[in-house]
Amino acid sequence: MRRGAGAILGIAALVAFFAAVAALGTWLGRVVAERTAPPIEAAATVAAAAPALLDVLPYRPDVALDTVGAFRLMDQERAVVTDASLRGHYSLVFFGYTRCRQICAFTLENLQLTLEELGTAADNIQVYFITVDPGRDTRAVLAEYVRGMHPNVRALTGTDEQIDAALAAFGAARIAGNFGAPGYQAQVEYVVAHTGVVFFLGRDGRYKLHLREGMPAYEMAPIIRANW
Repeated sequence: MRRGAGAILGIAALVAFFAAVAALGTWLGRVVAERTAPPIEAAATVAAAAPALLDVLPYRPDVALDTVGAFRLMDQERAVVTDASLRGHYSLVFFGYTRCRQICAFTLENLQLTLEELGTAADNIQVYFITVDPGRDTRAVLAEYVRGMHPNVRALTGTDEQIDAALAAFGAARIAGNFGAPGYQAQVEYVVAHTGVVFFLGRDGRYKLHLREGMPAYEMAPIIRANW
């Protein structure tokens, strides 16, 4: 009888011990979580900034674009491109950057497909890809980025001031930052949120219309045809 009671007491002691260990683990987990979790304000800031990770800023339709403003940039072949260079042919202008993880590569691909769908009519169209990240998108980087693309695709870069002037000329905008994105290191990697529409200009270099973000080629080509 004594042995049975001793065994029961031993089992009870073991149960109590493991329960205490589990409770201690739960308490330590809470302490660690409280110390490592970001403050509520910081979490709210990250959540508020999350939309910027789409790399798209809304276009400002209130900006009058009857005449595109002045700008001066350089393409991947070192040729100077200004607002005057946009005359004499139709132009499709898109702002983006080579490290964009969202719409940029997709948009350029659709612009190439649009040129192909337009056939010989595309001979009268130039596509201008203007970087919003000139610090990393040097002329050499852009030359490699557009290598193998349609010959009418030109990539433009310049100083920060020159890029800002080009953005203002089209009523576009950019905001660079980390935005609390996982996997990015502040001051090392950053995203650039930017206007994502494609501007369509006439032979006179004047604004005709803009094509919405992410518009596929099969939608762009008919719109361009209808607005020669």
